[in-house]
Amino acid sequence: MPYFAAYKVAGTNLVDNVCYAAQQDVPVITAFLFSTENWNREAQEVASVFKAFEEILYEHTPTFIEYGVRVGTIGDTLGLPDNIRNAIEHTVRRTSAGTASDFVMAFNYGGRWDIVNAVKRLQKDDLNTLTEEAFADLICTAPFGDPDLLIRTGGEQRVSNFMMWQLAYTELYFSKLMWPDFHAKDLEHALQDYAERNRRLGST
Repeated sequence: MPYFAAYKVAGTNLVDNVCYAAQQDVPVITAFLFSTENWNREAQEVASVFKAFEEILYEHTPTFIEYGVRVGTIGDTLGLPDNIRNAIEHTVRRTSAGTASDFVMAFNYGGRWDIVNAVKRLQKDDLNTLTEEAFADLICTAPFGDPDLLIRTGGEQRVSNFMMWQLAYTELYFSKLMWPDFHAKDLEHALQDYAERNRRLGST
């Protein structure tokens, strides 16, 4: 399948899963759409990612509004091409009144970038009194809190530079399904698996 068609299918499936999660009262859904390392892929694939998600955002903004999903972003969006940045700004603006769930798109994001960016925001005088809580407030996901569950599809069992600070006590769920084949019923299974876990958070 050509790159554009593949990413269009994957993105449309993402919208379906986000709306299902909103119906299940999941407060925040974050998707790792384009990493800081993905620029190393061939130019045609990179362009296809941006073109596919540009179309998806314009096409599905009404869907997000219908389901009460407020769309936001994390990552260095200023480094993105104008077409995808304009599409992101359009959807973020149009969905700002959503109250059911936050859908956070990680575009041009990397966990190490996030930490370095937070360090750059520190003042020199803050270093001696710095706490984990204060540093967490500098991470770009601060408004949303740390994730409770990470779902990794495609048979991979690594976090791939995603939220390196935030995943300290996140539950991990791995699926052999490729993302375009990971549907609402599979998300339901992942959420049920998470609900049955005993999260001790280091207490025992």
